Amino acid sequence: MSLPPGRYLARFIGKDNPDSIGGMYATGKGLGQPIELDPNRPEFHGQQEWEFEPASEEGRDVYTINSRPGESWSYRSDSPVPGETIILDRPKPFRVQHSERSQGGHMFTIAPTQQLIGATLYVGAGEHQRELTLVPIPVVPDAPPAPLWELMRLEE
Repeated sequence: MSLPPGRYLARFIGKDNPDSIGGMYATGKGLGQPIELDPNRPEFHGQQEWEFEPASEEGRDVYTINSRPGESWSYRSDSPVPGETIILDRPKPFRVQHSERSQGGHMFTIAPTQQLIGATLYVGAGEHQRELTLVPIPVVPDAPPAPLWELMRLEE
């Protein structure tokens, strides 16, 4: 199931809180700044809305994730590296795929299109961290699950 283009809230689903009420949402803090996880509260209005636009030249399920023109999910290096922070900057493409682990729902993994050998990098957050980072998941049997995102469509 591909994600329809549009505006979404992106709620992080940590391994310890898959069914928690409320949760933490990707929140833009300004150009060049790390994207952080914050509760969905009025003081963050407008900072938690993300436009998922297909990057058709990159292939299926590939999007740019934009806050406003010139402010998109990105990373500082030319090629992504484990632990690197996700920032608001010039757009970089991300693969957004429906999770096989989710029962119905709108659960997705988000990953850079450029990848390492031996591991897949996913957008997530470390335990007790608020900044979004690239989390490496080894490509081996019984690997830990990839970080998940619940993408909730906003009315136009």
